[in-house]
Amino acid sequence: MTAQSLTITIAGARLHDARGVPLAAGGLVCTCEIPGEPRSRFSTAGASPGAEPAWNYSSEISGVEAGDALEFQVLDQDGSPLAGGKLQGSDFYPQGFRGALPVAGRGASGSLAVLVSPVGCPATLPGASTGESSPTASTLDPRSSRSVRG
Repeated sequence: MTAQSLTITIAGARLHDARGVPLAAGGLVCTCEIPGEPRSRFSTAGASPGAEPAWNYSSEISGVEAGDALEFQVLDQDGSPLAGGKLQGSDFYPQGFRGALPVAGRGASGSLAVLVSPVGCPATLPGASTGESSPTASTLDPRSSRSVRG
């Protein structure tokens, strides 16, 4: 397979602490990268204060090979990891992925609302149609759509 480019959207998250209390969104950041490929890494801006993080952030990663995974990390405002999860290549290649990605860590657990689309192939995504607007936290709810097991 030839390397391809992906558009990755991190729409939002539903996170809670060990006691099940929802985490406040203020300042939380989410990163994504191909493990072992630091140049592929991108990061959202800090989430605005509110009940749940909503980033609605999209970025493109190029040079993705068959079998590459995508690793996501939610960081607090100090840059300390709260929760992370991995989307295996078989979960998004070649059809793309739209749904909830389980995340867990020492500081939080829950799910991220994620959309992964091969560049130039938006119609391959479940639920996608021609002219569909970009996903947002409200249209890409981590409680709905397809999800992967953590």
